[in-house]
Amino acid sequence: MKKPATVLLFLIALTTGYFFQSGVDNEAARLAQTRAIVEEGTFAIDRFAYRSADIIKFNDHYYPGKAPGLSLLAVPFWILYSHLLDLSPLAPPLKEHAICYAVTWTLCGSSLLLLTLVFLRLAVRTGCSEESALLTATGLAFGTILLPFSTVFFGHLPAAFLLLLAFSFTLAHPRSVKYAALAGLLSGVGVCIEYPIALGGFAIGGWLLLRSGISSAVGFSIGAVLGSAPALLYHWFVFGDPFFTPYTAYAEDPAALYSQHQIGLLGVALPSTEIIRRVLVGLQRGLFVFNPWLLLGLTAVAWRKTRTPEVIFCFTIFLLYLLMNGGYGESIIYWGGGASLGPRHLIPALPFLALLSAKVMTEYPWTRMLGAPLILGSSILMIICTAIEPRTPYDYFNPLLNFYLPFYLQGEFSSQWYGVFSSTPVTEDSVATNFGAFLSLPQQLQLLPLILLFGTFWISKVERRYRVLNFSVIACFASIPALCGVSPEGSSGISRLVTPGVAPESPSEFPRNHQTVTVIDGALHFPHGLNHQAPFSAEWSGELTIPTDGEWSLGLESDDGSALFLAGELLIDNWGEHGMTLKLSPKELKAGRYPFIVRYYDLSGGGGITLYWKQSGEHLRPIPSWAFTRDDR
Repeated sequence: MKKPATVLLFLIALTTGYFFQSGVDNEAARLAQTRAIVEEGTFAIDRFAYRSADIIKFNDHYYPGKAPGLSLLAVPFWILYSHLLDLSPLAPPLKEHAICYAVTWTLCGSSLLLLTLVFLRLAVRTGCSEESALLTATGLAFGTILLPFSTVFFGHLPAAFLLLLAFSFTLAHPRSVKYAALAGLLSGVGVCIEYPIALGGFAIGGWLLLRSGISSAVGFSIGAVLGSAPALLYHWFVFGDPFFTPYTAYAEDPAALYSQHQIGLLGVALPSTEIIRRVLVGLQRGLFVFNPWLLLGLTAVAWRKTRTPEVIFCFTIFLLYLLMNGGYGESIIYWGGGASLGPRHLIPALPFLALLSAKVMTEYPWTRMLGAPLILGSSILMIICTAIEPRTPYDYFNPLLNFYLPFYLQGEFSSQWYGVFSSTPVTEDSVATNFGAFLSLPQQLQLLPLILLFGTFWISKVERRYRVLNFSVIACFASIPALCGVSPEGSSGISRLVTPGVAPESPSEFPRNHQTVTVIDGALHFPHGLNHQAPFSAEWSGELTIPTDGEWSLGLESDDGSALFLAGELLIDNWGEHGMTLKLSPKELKAGRYPFIVRYYDLSGGGGITLYWKQSGEHLRPIPSWAFTRDDR
C-alpha cells in the first residue's frame, strides 16, 4: 500500500494548495490576531476589528471570538512568509493575500495530509484490509467536509488531526504512561485550537481509564493540562481569568451579537431531535446529504463481526459530538456553523466515523460495491463545492440545488470577493482564486486539471472492468461547466471613460472634454477606488449578460455618487456626496444581454465603486467579468 498511499498524500497536498479561498469573519479574526502579535506585539486586534464580526470587546479592546491556538501557531509562519515575500515585487495587498494563503496551507492543508496518514496507519492497526483502508482514506480526504475546511483558516481540521493522533498513540501503546501523557498533551493543544476538542479528550481519558488503568489516565490528564496551558495563560493575561473564554464574553453580554451563548453551557444545552435531524439529513447542512458514504460507519455497531471495543469507542466519539451539536443553539448560525459546508462542528468526529466504515468494508467486502461509488460521488461533490465556496451561505434552504448547482453550471469558481485584510482582487473580479486561473484557463475550465488528476488516481485503483464506467462519470462532471457555462465571448471587458477635474451635479449626462480618456476594465469592482486624482468622473458602458430568467437584484455601492442605467432606464440612483453607500433595485429580467451605463464621481478621493447582483435566494456578490461585453462606440 506504500506507493498508492504516497500518491494519495501527494494529491491531497496538491488539492489543498490548489485554492486560495480568501477569508471572511472566522479567518479574518484569527489571522488578524496573528498579524497583531507579529507587527504590534499585542493580542488585541483593534486595527483590524472592522474586517470581522467574530470578535468580542473587552476592556475597550477587540479580540477574536475564538480559541487562540491557531492564531498562536501561525505566528512563526507569518514571520517566515513575510520575510520571504519581502523579496518579491508584489504590492502590499497582494503580499497580504499571499501570506494568508501560505499560512492557511501550512496549518490547515497540511493537517488534512497528516490526518490522512494517521488514519491509514490506524485503520491497518485496527485490522482493516489495505484496500478498505485506502478507499476510506481517499473518501475521508476528498469525500467529506474535511476537504473544504482544509482550504480555509478554521481551527477544526488541525484540532481534529491532533485528536486522532492522540487516539492512535493510546491504541498503539495501551500500557505506556509516557504515550498516554503525550496523547493528553496533543488533546490539550487541540483544545487551545478548538474548545470542543475537550469533549474528545474526556472520551480518550475515559477509554484509557477503562482499558489501561488509572496510571495511564492520570498521565493523560497531566499531559492534557500542560497542552491546554497556552489557552489558560492567554485567558488569564487577556481577560484576567484562565477560564474566561471569548464565548463567556458572549454569554455575559445580553447585547452581544451571538447572544444564544447565554443558554446552557456557553450555548450548549440539551440536544434537540429536530436539530440532530437537520445536522444528519437536513438539506441545509445534513452530513449524509453531502457525504452519504459515511452512513456505512453507523452500521458498524450493528454487525457482530465489527462490534469490537475500538468500534464502540469510535461510535461513542461520533455520538458525543452529535449530541453536542444537537444542543448547540436554535439557529443555523450555531448548530449549522453559520456559513459552513455541512455541519463543521462534527469535523473532529468524522475520522472516527470513517474508521467505522473501513471496518465494515473489511469484514463485509460486498459493502465496497456500495461504498466505492458513494465515495466517488462525494469526492467529486466536495471538490466542486470547495472550488465554488466552502463557506456555504446559510440563507439557502437547499444549497446544493440553489447555490452550488447554478454556480457549477456557469463555471463560476473561486468567486469570493471579500479578503482578510483588503478586498483588492487577485483576479479581475475576485479575491479568491485557484491554480487553474494562474494557468490562464477560462473560468469554466479552471477545475479541469484537478478533477483529471483525481480521476487518474481513482481509476488506477478500481477494478479493470469498472474503469470505463468510472472514467465516463468523472469526464462528465469535468466537462459540464465547459458545455453549460457562459460563452467566453461574453468576457470582452467593460469600457471606462474618465474625465478629470469634474464632479457633475446630476447623473443624467457624462462630462466629456479633451482630457477624457478610455480604459478597459475586466469588471466593475473597485472597492478601494480608482487610480485617478480626485475630483473626477467615470462612465462604464457595455452590455450586461443575465444568464437566467427570474427576479434579479442589482446593487451599486459607491463613495461618492453613482447611478445605473439598464436598457435606458435609471434603475439605481445613488448620486450625491456621501461615504460608501449601497443601494439595491430588484427587477424581473429575462435571460439575455442588456445595454447598461454606470456613472460615478469621486469628489475628494478615497472612494470606490462596485456593481453587484444576486438572484432570488442568493447572496449579493460583485458581477463577474464574464457577464460584461464591451461597447466600443
